[in-house]
Amino acid sequence: MTKFYKRFTIGVDLGTGSVGYAVIDGEYKLVKLKGKHAWGSVLFDNAQTAKTRRLFRSARRRFARRRERIRLLQSLLAPIAEERDPGFFVRLKDSALVCGEGTFFRSNKYNLFNGDVTDKDYFAKYPTIYHLRRYLMTATEKADPRLIYLAIHHIVKYRGHFLAEGQSIDAGGNNLEGSLVRFFEELVNVGADLHYIGKTEKLAQILKDKAKPRAVRLTEAIGLFADSGYTKYAKSAFGAMLGYTVGLSDAVDAVADTEERTEGKISDDNGKDVKFCFSAADYDENEEGYLGAIEDRSALFLLMKEVYTAVMYDVILRGKKTISEAMTDRWEKHGKDLKALKTVFAANMTKEQYKAFFSGTKDVNYVRYIGDKSKGWFKDRVSAEDLGKQVKKLLEEMPDSAEKSYCLSEIDKEDFLPLINSTVNSYIPYQFNEKELTAIIDGQSKYYPQLAQEKDKIVSLLTFRRPYYVGPLKGDKFGWCEQQIDGLVTPWNFTDKVDTDILAEKFITRMTSKCSVFNDEDALPRNSIVYQAFAVLNELNKIKLKDRDPLPVEWKKEMFLTLCCAKRKVSKKDIAVYLRRKYNEPIGVDEITGMAEDRLTATMSALCDFRSILDGNFDKTKLDAYEESFRILTVFEDKDMRTKRLQRQNIYTDEQVKRLASLRYTGWGSFSRRALTEVRGRDGKNVLETMYDTDMNFNEIRFDKELGFAEELNGEGEVIDKFSYDELKDLRCSPIVKQSVWNAMRIVEELCELAGNDPEAIYLETTFEERNKKSTSSRVQNLLDLYKSIKNDTYFNKECEANLKKLDKRDRLDDDKVFLWLLQLGRCMYTGDPISFQDLPNCQIDHIVPRSVTPNDSLSNRVLVTTSANQIKGGRLGMDPGIVRNMLPFWEFLYGKRFIDSKKFYALQKTQYGEEDLKGFINRQLVDTSYINRLVRELLQKRFPNTHIGGIRQSLNHAMRVKYAEQGKAGFYKIRGLNDMHHAKDAYLTAVMGQFRDKGCPSWGSICKMYLSERTDVDAQNGKEEEKARNGIVLGLFERHQNINRDGEVVWDKPFRDNVFETMATNDCIVVKRLKRKAKSAFYDQTLYGPGSAKKNLIPQKYRNGEPMPTEIYGGYSNENDAYYVAVDCGEGKGKRYNRYRLIGIPVVVHQARNIDGYIGTVCGQNAKVLFPVYKYQLIEFNGQKCYIAGDSEVQNATQLIVDPQYEKLLWICSKEENRISPKEIEKIVEQTPRFIEHYCSKIDKFFPEFAKFASVLRNIAAEKLDDMEWGAKRKLINDMLVVTQAGAGRIDLDKKLGGGSYGRLSGKTILPDKVKWIDRSITGLHERVRKGV
Repeated sequence: MTKFYKRFTIGVDLGTGSVGYAVIDGEYKLVKLKGKHAWGSVLFDNAQTAKTRRLFRSARRRFARRRERIRLLQSLLAPIAEERDPGFFVRLKDSALVCGEGTFFRSNKYNLFNGDVTDKDYFAKYPTIYHLRRYLMTATEKADPRLIYLAIHHIVKYRGHFLAEGQSIDAGGNNLEGSLVRFFEELVNVGADLHYIGKTEKLAQILKDKAKPRAVRLTEAIGLFADSGYTKYAKSAFGAMLGYTVGLSDAVDAVADTEERTEGKISDDNGKDVKFCFSAADYDENEEGYLGAIEDRSALFLLMKEVYTAVMYDVILRGKKTISEAMTDRWEKHGKDLKALKTVFAANMTKEQYKAFFSGTKDVNYVRYIGDKSKGWFKDRVSAEDLGKQVKKLLEEMPDSAEKSYCLSEIDKEDFLPLINSTVNSYIPYQFNEKELTAIIDGQSKYYPQLAQEKDKIVSLLTFRRPYYVGPLKGDKFGWCEQQIDGLVTPWNFTDKVDTDILAEKFITRMTSKCSVFNDEDALPRNSIVYQAFAVLNELNKIKLKDRDPLPVEWKKEMFLTLCCAKRKVSKKDIAVYLRRKYNEPIGVDEITGMAEDRLTATMSALCDFRSILDGNFDKTKLDAYEESFRILTVFEDKDMRTKRLQRQNIYTDEQVKRLASLRYTGWGSFSRRALTEVRGRDGKNVLETMYDTDMNFNEIRFDKELGFAEELNGEGEVIDKFSYDELKDLRCSPIVKQSVWNAMRIVEELCELAGNDPEAIYLETTFEERNKKSTSSRVQNLLDLYKSIKNDTYFNKECEANLKKLDKRDRLDDDKVFLWLLQLGRCMYTGDPISFQDLPNCQIDHIVPRSVTPNDSLSNRVLVTTSANQIKGGRLGMDPGIVRNMLPFWEFLYGKRFIDSKKFYALQKTQYGEEDLKGFINRQLVDTSYINRLVRELLQKRFPNTHIGGIRQSLNHAMRVKYAEQGKAGFYKIRGLNDMHHAKDAYLTAVMGQFRDKGCPSWGSICKMYLSERTDVDAQNGKEEEKARNGIVLGLFERHQNINRDGEVVWDKPFRDNVFETMATNDCIVVKRLKRKAKSAFYDQTLYGPGSAKKNLIPQKYRNGEPMPTEIYGGYSNENDAYYVAVDCGEGKGKRYNRYRLIGIPVVVHQARNIDGYIGTVCGQNAKVLFPVYKYQLIEFNGQKCYIAGDSEVQNATQLIVDPQYEKLLWICSKEENRISPKEIEKIVEQTPRFIEHYCSKIDKFFPEFAKFASVLRNIAAEKLDDMEWGAKRKLINDMLVVTQAGAGRIDLDKKLGGGSYGRLSGKTILPDKVKWIDRSITGLHERVRKGV
């Protein structure tokens, strides 16, 4: 009988591939359910995002449409081609087959031609397809129709980009000058005049002059505008146009040379300036992010890209009139360069060196550059830049010669060994190919009248592109076309057969995000007047003056109307100046708090755009129409569609439509028009009006029950009886997060069913952000950039720069003392005294806000100071006013030059902290306010309306683990490689800290004051923080003993805390791995292997009639994927080795064809019977060891390794990065490794029989080789040992010096269904059933 629990608390740890859970009672003990402690870790494979499938799907559609174009082209040209050669198209179709006899062979010797002309003759005359195209463009005689088809086939197949669709592109350069004019006109619109009149023609000539190196062209371009007053901006803008990497802010914010930047630069999560490069390989996938970051400057940015593209046109054409001429020139130039290079290399290299460069497949060489398949190299090609650097390096060591000088000159011009097929070709617009196609058709029409008749249709195969808002048409579940279309849809009848207007409307509906409050309502565009007004007011209402008083409402209202609605970006300085001038309020920039950055992150840029374009005709009564315009400008990428939609509104002039259509907005807000303007409070005002008339932000309004918004905006009163996956459909998060949330919902549901009651509280910890964020930026490179920017300033430190330059640019610079020393320009942060590099060991890192108050250990809270300065400050909260007064100029310099961030800058100036500040410290330590945490809390609240739902920060659990691990408490070290129980223990700590906060500390104020008073006294006496106090207020309070609530009940005492320690030392957590079914995965791996591949049992390609092609001739695919497995009774048989019961994998292709019985009959015999299905990660007991089934002949270890507490610290040390291990920790590794190996082997003997051979090898290492091993090798061995016994598919290849061999992965196993124990578990693992055999 299930025990009924009246009061209990659930802790949940949400991760990307796991969910930990724990259930505790009022004394912080684990609750028992079904006779087991109710805590565990539920593991699952990460859900795949839609991106991968979408990319494959898009590629399939692209290739299918290409094939359809070719098919249509063949049907149009078949009459003239087949009249000359009836078998021409048949040979083309069979060109991939090997010559021979039979179904899978072609009978003709040649692929293309047969009879009077051979393939050999063709390639001798036309080395490349561009030679053929060039000939046909100018030919006056009648050409072979097969040649005409081949040329047009190539043009239609590789059409070029459609970025300038519908525009006339002049190959002669006028397009570049026109783009420059439009760019400079837009600059004038945003308030920057570079005096460009009369200079655009000269600038165009400079930018496209390939005879000069790129750096020279940039210098000349900047010099052309030396008198403009914008030379710094010109360097960034022209640099971007020439393909250099530049800062995003520098490129779109035109700041005059005499002005200082008043707004912060656009930076990434690591605080590093965002940079971009139009020629970067990942530019296209990042473009949306760039546009989202510079919303109000997107038009300028896109015009800059247009100029870059126009510059690239000239690079592509190489001064020629057509693509074919340019490509044949490349081919000839490549031959010329190669001949010169071979001449100089042959004269100065050994035969081995020469062969390695021109025939080898390693390092940077010619073969890897051209991707020569005949040399065995066709992937991971090196770039032209890398080849140029390598060749230049080799040439510089050789004697001078004419060939050497020629090669070096061409390398400097970035035109050495040009390739026909290169990334530059991605900038070819379809208009260039259209010009050649038209010339070929016109030239041959007099000989072939059919070409003239079908010209429009042939050209449409090149020029037509299905609009993106139309989507897939017939029979595609991802499409939105419901129209009945009869007959074949072709480029020339598309507009007649397809109603694009209806599809565009449906596209808008699909692309519009949903409101986070009302899931059935469309969210507003992020760039709309209503939503930006909401965002700006939300920020204004959080501002405080002198860190205590909110902005007076009347001041705020006036500032919103006159400052925020008139200026695109509003900085703290703007606000301070406004308050000083308007209200004579002497407010300093540093006295304005409550802002996330040094400016308002929200702006009224959309309003500014429309006011500027409408030029005095802005009409407030047309707000609804304007909002629809913002939706159009956000949804549609196509400028023509934006123009068409804006014209339909009938409220703009033609000129206004033209300018509005050039705007391109991105992104959606979180709320709908209904949420912000239609829901009314008790006073009749909506949310936006309430924000305008009060100093309350959105969340304060939303949850204030007196205002009357709570019930409708929070869904109060909405209750769900049981979780279903439908509840998650509208969550705005990735499939990875949804999967984790869904598992958490099911876990909580099962726990409540087993407990017989709803929980008193549920606390969540989410770790998606923390565990996925990895810094990839180089601290050294960032510092080099910063030092370069202050070269001429008085604070510049030559010693710092000298030491900085000694470091590798790619170094992460993990030594925080050195890093802070460099950031502070070699000065003490509290006194300004210089600190030499040699004195660093004697200096200290101090926390601005003491760790007795907050566990914040980030760089924003740490400074490098001398020992004497640290003793003077002590551990007091708040800076000494004298220090602030003396050091403020230096701090302002560091902040202005981006050496310190705003958090550190304002923390350094804060001299006093009030009670509200202390509560803020506590809340920031305890409450997780992340988006995902909030969404899950809202879901849980609907299911459990009477339960308190809270969030706990991951950083608090981490601080608690570190604190008590250092005190030697068992179970607090988090060692991910040891086992999977840490998820359950994190969930337990989450429940503990949540319950401790809400029950153990009912009156924070008095306790906080008492605690801080104690800490200040201690710090003042010692001159430094005590080690035991360095974990923040919350953990400091955790150390306190008795706390009695108002009813006289003891809610926190030493026995409760001891219960926590005892529980963390326990290792009976349940670990469950969710079963996986791959019924919808790929049939096999995507790689196509050749017939000579070492891969065995290749899966054949399908011939056009569906028959499999022989893999020994054509190769095939590998790794057929199984959807699941089945236990099969194969019937009676003979022989000792005969196994009646077998585990058989069911391929995905078989499952989808619903032919399981037929497949089993083929594999196991006609009398075989399927007993039951088996899914991946089914838990079994295999040869005495718990394992997961991973294949029909593979298992993975499922047994969790548990070690004695004395070894936890050793394993934690070994898990650290090698350069972070201290000398004392190295001693521990050396000392404990022999004992740990024996301890580990004893665990294998008892719980891991499948790894018995590994234990034998380890014992041999311990006996014979361990003494001679360095500590680093011992550390690696210990980490490898954990990989072997970790649950999952881990595998190691042991060093040959230690005996060699592969261990961990349990493949090649015979899994007999009648010989294993089948263990079935519910999602929590609290329900369990064990079955033996079949």
